Amino acid sequence: MTRALRFASILLLAAPLRGQGNQPANQPSASESLQSVAVEVVKAVPAAYPAAALAGRIQGAVPVSVVISPDGNVTHAEAAEGDPLLQAAAVVAAKQWKFKAGRGSQDVSVKCWAEVNFDFESQTGDSPVLGTLVHAEEFPRSMRVSEAVMRARALRTIEPVYPRKTIEAKLQGTVVLDLSVGPDGKVRDVRLLSGPPELAEPMVKAVRQWEFQPYQFLSEDIDVETRLTRSIKLSLNPTTVFATPDEGKALLWLTNPPGIRRGVCLHTVKAAYPAVAKDRGLYGPVLVAVVITEDGTVRGAKAIRGDESLWKAAIDAAKQWRYAPSTLKGRPVEVHDILTVEFE
Repeated sequence: MTRALRFASILLLAAPLRGQGNQPANQPSASESLQSVAVEVVKAVPAAYPAAALAGRIQGAVPVSVVISPDGNVTHAEAAEGDPLLQAAAVVAAKQWKFKAGRGSQDVSVKCWAEVNFDFESQTGDSPVLGTLVHAEEFPRSMRVSEAVMRARALRTIEPVYPRKTIEAKLQGTVVLDLSVGPDGKVRDVRLLSGPPELAEPMVKAVRQWEFQPYQFLSEDIDVETRLTRSIKLSLNPTTVFATPDEGKALLWLTNPPGIRRGVCLHTVKAAYPAVAKDRGLYGPVLVAVVITEDGTVRGAKAIRGDESLWKAAIDAAKQWRYAPSTLKGRPVEVHDILTVEFE
């Protein structure tokens, strides 16, 4: 036995309309209709009443949300509540539904909410039972989100690295960027709006590597546009203003048991300066998180700050450093540390 689903076509305006059952939504004015989106159900596949649910006299309404692509296919269906058996049946059917949503001749993507009612008391043969399209909203191609909101959603930030001559010139100024962030939270494009080129170009390169927590609209990850404003004042002793997530994790991991007597550094190795970085005039410290074993050798090195083109050379050098054993109550122990490898 099956339950057929029937929906009324609806119109979406700037303020989404709500249609119940087969009652048509209010008709928009001529000016409003120029901006409205019409949603038509092309195919509604019946939901099968699970035999186990019928046998157990399980019934109820299952709200289902569906994401409809511009070609009318359902790309995602999810049941919000209801008995698990009924939810599964509703979702299986919903994934086969077919819609047509468009503004004039333009096909658009929308999200719709439907309600599938399972009522064993009214189940007679294969007679269809009405399903209801209760609400729908159009998906924007992208959404503008404030700088403050996106900064709070940043998961990975990379600070710019400037050539020595730029730092020695003590340049300062404000760089304003426009960012496009994809549904996966990764920066897709960076556009310079204003700022001195000497400060802006390294900033653009760094921001292209940023990652954010995906932004959701109607519970779906979407593209967003945002702005980034950064005031920069370079000095002869540049410091990174914001620590990267990797560095934050390393600082927590750095915690050693109290009472450890740290062994002194016995041997350091100067890092080989990568030719590419040297040609570009990149320099400065690279911080490397390491594990120093009971015998004073270094293992598990990981770079956490500095220009990425210098990281491998810094790690290779750090692994060759040697320490006197650290001790706890007179016994050699393994310790964590952060080494500074200089490139100048």
